[in-house]
Amino acid sequence: LKSPEPQEPVFPAAVSPAQSAMGPEPQLPEVSLTQPQRDAFLAALRAACDGDDVAVAADEEALEAASKDWSFHAPHRPCAVVTPATTEQVAAVVRACVAARVPMVPRGAGTGVEGGAIPYGGGVV
Repeated sequence: LKSPEPQEPVFPAAVSPAQSAMGPEPQLPEVSLTQPQRDAFLAALRAACDGDDVAVAADEEALEAASKDWSFHAPHRPCAVVTPATTEQVAAVVRACVAARVPMVPRGAGTGVEGGAIPYGGGVV
């Protein structure tokens, strides 16, 4: 049997940090909330989580951890990190985000390698 002739690779051998198989990072406008709007939004998120203050984080450590995944894409800070405990709370968090016109990025462990869990433009993780 004769070996097949080598063919050109379908994908490039290396991908630079500025690009990926999906193309460049999305260019979205950043979430811009005044301090009173931010305070009201965080209160709405806490209410959506049945008043659980632990379920809504806006401290530096939580925001930094949620700003990136395992990819080489640049981090983008969210405005809040929410961990609802029930499906009802998830639905309430989505409603609060829609009402405030703040994007939401669903996230698991953040182990993706293509930037899907990065909150481009800010928003809620």
